[in-house]
Amino acid sequence: KGEYLLKGVVPGAYYIRFTYGDGTTMICKPDGTQINEVKINDYKSTEISEKNINLIKQAHDQVLSDINRNIETILSSSTTEQEKIDASHMVEWYRYLERKEIETIYDVSTALDDIELRSKFDDDEYEQGDIIYNTNNNPNAISSYTPCLIIRVENDQNDEFIVKDNNSLGLQQYEYNTFSFGIIEAPKTKITIEKKITNVEIENSVGTTVLADKLNGSSAKGISDLAHVESGGSKAVKMEKDLTEIYGGKARYTYEIILKNESDKDYVSDTKGHEADYYYYGITDNAREKIVTLKEVKDYLEKKLNFDTSQELKAIKQSGESGKVQVSFDKNNITEKVLKTAEDEEGNTIKSHVLTLEMRDKDGNQIGQAIPREGTLSVTYTAYMSISKEDDLTCFNDAQVNRIKLDKLTTLQSSFKWEEDDTYVTITPPTGKNRNDEYYLIAMVSLIVLSCGIVIAKKIVQK
Repeated sequence: KGEYLLKGVVPGAYYIRFTYGDGTTMICKPDGTQINEVKINDYKSTEISEKNINLIKQAHDQVLSDINRNIETILSSSTTEQEKIDASHMVEWYRYLERKEIETIYDVSTALDDIELRSKFDDDEYEQGDIIYNTNNNPNAISSYTPCLIIRVENDQNDEFIVKDNNSLGLQQYEYNTFSFGIIEAPKTKITIEKKITNVEIENSVGTTVLADKLNGSSAKGISDLAHVESGGSKAVKMEKDLTEIYGGKARYTYEIILKNESDKDYVSDTKGHEADYYYYGITDNAREKIVTLKEVKDYLEKKLNFDTSQELKAIKQSGESGKVQVSFDKNNITEKVLKTAEDEEGNTIKSHVLTLEMRDKDGNQIGQAIPREGTLSVTYTAYMSISKEDDLTCFNDAQVNRIKLDKLTTLQSSFKWEEDDTYVTITPPTGKNRNDEYYLIAMVSLIVLSCGIVIAKKIVQK
């Protein structure tokens, strides 16, 4: 809410340009307190209200797009009454806006973003760790333009836009109280990730399976599903087995990573000349919902875990279409990852292998899989660990979205969060066996203390 005063304007044809995103525009509270800076990737100009779409669209398309045409010529060359009406609507569009007055504020948007400048973001790729918005590669400001308007020489006292009580100098002053240069938050991009364990299996040193469960809600004996997932699988699993029976064997864990596009609804058209119809006017004819292309997920597996190449690797979209995933896994490349669980807010630093899952199309060629809004992509793989006396048999891991590609006329917001999710699985001796060992230890300590007490007592008596 506010007004701009432009002085010294000579008669002629003009358009008004509103620039934002260059660091000079701020969102403020009513008392003037600054809340945050308006950034080009977080905001866009408001959509033209439905009643005024045809009027402003025509004015933009037929006048601003052809800067060589003389506006007065458009009016004077009209001969029939209908041509004159059409020309007047095209040139003096601001006189015909349908508006709803609410406390003298008009519910009308009159400015359109520079679509060519905005399209410089098209098909941008983003990777975790990068600067979300890089002004070296993208514009750092954008402008919204009104269609042309005419400042006339004549002082027409019947013109509703001319201020009747002029100042003492007698200057002609136009007041366009129907103009709006509002901005709104751009639709947000959000990709969620869920990781879960869908199958566990332990085999002994001769390859015989001694414990297994698909974690579908009814756990097998010796397996505790500590954090069940409604759709099947678990976030945390405890397996109890006499460790002496499985030393030299292997534990296999099957993981499923589910990625979902929970972005705000937004549209774009692939039809030439109509790409910005929704962006400007909210028109969905010839438009499709925007997509997000998933390109890469990184899964941090504790160094004791190895990717199991003997097991099937699957990637399935919500539609049932099979995709392909290219895996890179270097067991000699160890990195450190701070993993925070619900029980441990401080986090533990774990030494990990990085399992890189690169999404590809169904033919395995083009990198990336397009996911529509509310669509999902599921990736399933298996990892294994050798069971030895030296190793801690608890395994943490953490998966995160690492690289995405956005659709046309889309920017990644400053508030975008790179989602991640974790699981853990542990193997322990049976609970009963643990208790027996504890009781045995307590009994032995008590016996030693009692024996020492007898010896000391004997020495005291002998004195």
